[in-house]
Amino acid sequence: MSTACNALRYVKYSLPIETPKIIYFAHIHTIMSCGVIFWGNLLLLFTVDIKHLFTANNEIHKYNTRNNNNRHPALTNLRKYSKGPYVSDIKVFNHLSQYLKAVVLNPKHFRSSLKRFLYHHSFHCMEEYYEYKENTL
Repeated sequence: MSTACNALRYVKYSLPIETPKIIYFAHIHTIMSCGVIFWGNLLLLFTVDIKHLFTANNEIHKYNTRNNNNRHPALTNLRKYSKGPYVSDIKVFNHLSQYLKAVVLNPKHFRSSLKRFLYHHSFHCMEEYYEYKENTL
């Protein structure tokens, strides 16, 4: 966020008015309207970096199912906790394609694949992300 603000501050007097608007809507507006932890793939990278805090479905049972690579959702009683990053990151991670979940073990490859996926689809809200269905043909 601070990088985008500094870029905006730097170019606002030297470039036409359309350029700072583009910078604003590409960086600042997206972060403010959609949440810092999701955009910029921070939430998913957070989930992968601290995967030892989450239980995968394949650790609970040894059956080879299509949800085998999913993180097991935490059981919560408090609404505040259920809306927090520890629960929402599991939901976001579990909605990823099977390919992205399979490359989690290679962090560099996961980061580049995730960046490519989010750049290609450019979701504008969480509902749009959850409505996305991958073509498996």
